[in-house]
Amino acid sequence: MHMAQAPLPSPPLADLAESYLLHLQPSRRSVGTIVMYTRILGRFERFLAAHLGFAPSADALTRDSARRYLVHLQQQPRYVDMPDRRGGRLAPATLNQHARALRAFARWLWDEGFTAEHRLDRLRMPKVPLSDIEPPTPAEVERLLAVIDPRKAYDRRTAAMVGLLVDTGMRTGELAALRTADVNLHIGELRVVGKGEKARVVVAGRRALSLLRRYLHHRPPGLGQASDRLFVTTSGRALDPNQIGHIVRRLRRRSGIPRLYAHLLRHTFAVHFLRNGGNPLTLQRLLGHASLATTNRYVTLATGDLVAAHRQSSPLDNL
Repeated sequence: MHMAQAPLPSPPLADLAESYLLHLQPSRRSVGTIVMYTRILGRFERFLAAHLGFAPSADALTRDSARRYLVHLQQQPRYVDMPDRRGGRLAPATLNQHARALRAFARWLWDEGFTAEHRLDRLRMPKVPLSDIEPPTPAEVERLLAVIDPRKAYDRRTAAMVGLLVDTGMRTGELAALRTADVNLHIGELRVVGKGEKARVVVAGRRALSLLRRYLHHRPPGLGQASDRLFVTTSGRALDPNQIGHIVRRLRRRSGIPRLYAHLLRHTFAVHFLRNGGNPLTLQRLLGHASLATTNRYVTLATGDLVAAHRQSSPLDNL
């Protein structure tokens, strides 16, 4: 419990953001996450500086300024730094990402005594419409795996990564951080460290484990600190989440599934887990969700095809 105390003098927001990013580095935060936070906090600081006319301090971080920033983002083109590219406005998921990063930063400012309260604790998160999520069908997952050639070393690694993402629902950052000691091939359990440094156990089925064993049989030795990482490059360096995302984007072209991206494989696991008889409470534990409300979004997705299913299996219509 936080004790009431007078806040410390308010330094420049840019300096505080730099300290916060240094605070994140000793943890098992992925490189991709820290890069994302760096980009978002820098963009927010520049927005405030332009709005105020001077370099902002922590006092400038308020619910009102955060809301103004999110409204500003909604009005910006998707590729703000690349005017020759067309892509409409920022996706709701991106706006949600910015809001969550700002709220995490505000929590740290409160924890460290730079503010007297968690100023963004009640900031409403932009919602991500369910219609934006369309997981691959079972046939598309099979097509995805079919374009991966198990005779090639590169593709053996890709098949193992895709198999684990689809069959366990782990995040790409969690996959990149896996170490060989985190995997129990005999019972199919993998220990992952998710958001908030919370460890959990996920489970892989026979097919995913078979793909993983095939990769491990030919896995190149890791170099230095990457020697015990599960997924490494051909030169022995650890893969990061951005590289995994790039690999999945290449698969998008090869498979002909235009909406494919790395995080969609996590959605695929969740929806098909429920459709195959899994329950939401178990899914919550496997995904590492802090709230069942987050998991329940997948319940809606998993039952979204009830009309089509009923038309096919209607008791009266099929007499």
